[in-house]
Amino acid sequence: MTGGIYRCVVVPHAPRLGFRDQAPPFGLPLIDGCIALGEDIRRDNPKPDLIVIASTHFVSTFNWQALVQEEHKGDCVAEEAPDLIGGAPYHYKGDPVFARAMKDEILALGYPCIENSSPHYSWDYGTWVPVHYMDPKAEIPVISIPTVLSADLDECFKVGGAIHRAGVKTGKRILFASSSSFTHKLVRGPHIWPTPERIAADRDFIHLLLDGKLDEAWKKFPEYTQFVVGEMGGRIIAIFMGAAHAMGAKKIEGRVFGTYGLRQRQSKCLAEAGGVAAAPWQSVVRGGGAGGRRRRSHWRSGFSRGCSSSRSAPASSGRRSSASARSA
Repeated sequence: MTGGIYRCVVVPHAPRLGFRDQAPPFGLPLIDGCIALGEDIRRDNPKPDLIVIASTHFVSTFNWQALVQEEHKGDCVAEEAPDLIGGAPYHYKGDPVFARAMKDEILALGYPCIENSSPHYSWDYGTWVPVHYMDPKAEIPVISIPTVLSADLDECFKVGGAIHRAGVKTGKRILFASSSSFTHKLVRGPHIWPTPERIAADRDFIHLLLDGKLDEAWKKFPEYTQFVVGEMGGRIIAIFMGAAHAMGAKKIEGRVFGTYGLRQRQSKCLAEAGGVAAAPWQSVVRGGGAGGRRRRSHWRSGFSRGCSSSRSAPASSGRRSSASARSA
């Protein structure tokens, strides 16, 4: 495989995670999971040419956007939590060739997509937080794509495929990241966790992904994300699922980066939620691929507890992951 998506990951982005030396104890496993994921990515051979990250905090009402800037440089401010991220400098390369190819693929689907060439555009924290942990030296070019409020889940799924096709056409080896939580019922209070029913639904859905049951997961996704109150209606996870499907892998391998928080008690099962203590977990499925040739794909998923500026949004979701599907 020379071009296209080779890994799909879901990563955390809560403002409380922005700076490790200022993060609360319950956020450290999340941060360490992202750092471990980044270290694993740097061991890839060949290495990724590009990170494409879809963020729940880069919001576009009607249009998909293709960021065509040669470089992304500025200061990230978390608008909802400037006390936590009040101006974090960043400087990463862009990839206008890929961005325009992605725009063409989205337009070919019949969906509106515009070029964003503004020199004043600045990253949202949903982009900056995970990227600066995964690639702290800014060695990999980055393209951020928005949550489009007018897009339904099916459209988002198809855009995931469009991203893959743009990578194939441009010969770019892509790490695709969804910066999103799973369950996301907003409440005030960083100590408040999701209901047991939503935690259980989260657990069951995540296990479908880890077990490689993408078709079953997608069939159940609309009902699941409505029940758990998915972040941005589940749109960014839907792009993630479309991207994973587009790789064409028949088997996927699950792996956890970091740890998963447990509520005031320890357990060896990462499906439980709560507190600070956690236990590592790993699940692996291997197999051949499509197209008459051997292919190996890995779905690597690192779960740990989410948190937002109030430890309520992604945090009360209780589910954050670094998941990736890698094709070699």
